[in-house]
Amino acid sequence: MPFFGFASLLCTFVGFRFKLNIPALLLTCYLVGPLHFLLYIPFIQMGIWAFNADEFRLSLDEVIKIFRADWQQALKKLWFANLLGIIMWLVLSAPIIGVIYMLMLPVFQKLVRLPRPQEEEIDIL
Repeated sequence: MPFFGFASLLCTFVGFRFKLNIPALLLTCYLVGPLHFLLYIPFIQMGIWAFNADEFRLSLDEVIKIFRADWQQALKKLWFANLLGIIMWLVLSAPIIGVIYMLMLPVFQKLVRLPRPQEEEIDIL
């Protein structure tokens, strides 16, 4: 998600809600941090493209130039671009998670053997 820090909060909330191992969730969240960083700009660019907001340029030189000229205006533009990236993440995350789930389900079914519930005997007295 193109919003730094939110993934940690989300993992913590989900961990508390479903009584999961929160340190393991946060460790996983931090280990995936570089991937999060690599996908930050592509999600923003997809949001800009999808909503036809072509007035945003995300090259480093232009961002520096905008901040030097008017930092408040730069924050407004970057905030809006970040919002477009968050919207694209929300739109694309469900199908991506569905595909990953379908691909990983056979792997986990093969690797993780759950004990079968035994049939209960019925006593008739």
